[in-house]
Amino acid sequence: MSEPFYPPPPPPTPASDVSKGGLHGPKTNFFLGIRRALTALETSPDFKTQAEPKRLFLVAFLLSLPLGAALLGVVVYGIAVTAGSDTATILNGFLTCLLFESVLILLAVLLWRLAPNRRYGAALGLLFGLGFAVGYEILFVSIYGIRLPWSVLKLLTIPFIQPVAAAFEGIGVFVLLARRRQLSSFTQALLGLPLLFFFFGFIHRMSYALISLNAVPAEAGYIIGYLILFPIFAIILRDLLGGHFNFQHFLDPLPEPDITPEMQPAPPPPP
Repeated sequence: MSEPFYPPPPPPTPASDVSKGGLHGPKTNFFLGIRRALTALETSPDFKTQAEPKRLFLVAFLLSLPLGAALLGVVVYGIAVTAGSDTATILNGFLTCLLFESVLILLAVLLWRLAPNRRYGAALGLLFGLGFAVGYEILFVSIYGIRLPWSVLKLLTIPFIQPVAAAFEGIGVFVLLARRRQLSSFTQALLGLPLLFFFFGFIHRMSYALISLNAVPAEAGYIIGYLILFPIFAIILRDLLGGHFNFQHFLDPLPEPDITPEMQPAPPPPP
């Protein structure tokens, strides 16, 4: 009796296949050391259903809407009236970063399954930042009304400024939670990479604020900041997420060299 035929195992899917399609361009490796450290902390998603992360992301977006409006209310009715608009602009940046990072950490702790790797953390931050910006602008328009073309410009840039800064902080939250599972001290888990990513988000927001303060009119500073700062920070974020942007497979991680072992072929069947 002849032995049954065992077909060879299918070839492994190259990591480069993940980067096909979408808007990605040439791959970059500016922060390969940090990416290797991130890869070492990542775990496979263990969601109960495919719809679960979508529901959790929706919760993050909806929770951030009133927070953006609340922050603007504090800045406008509290700080700006008593301390002046310039001080309010600076404190707005500080308060935004403090509020974002505190609430993101709390949200990620409550919804701990939401960030098994850096891309889920970035997506959490992006949606949180988008909801925050939308809530902020809704209250802003309700107070000051629509001012053309300034209101249109701010509306068009909502998906780019706050969400990008918050994406860095979302990655920082992922790293903090991953290290917290390994270290008993919250302070030890916070030091290093989490603070670095929180710092990226802080610098991103404060750069817009400082350019606006030194520009006449302030709208010109906003435009300059958008045209210069956004591409720089978007490239940094793109590199940290694996060196590419693929919106069709945004949550699919790419293996980093020397960390993720190559898929080995299946052993031959027993005789």
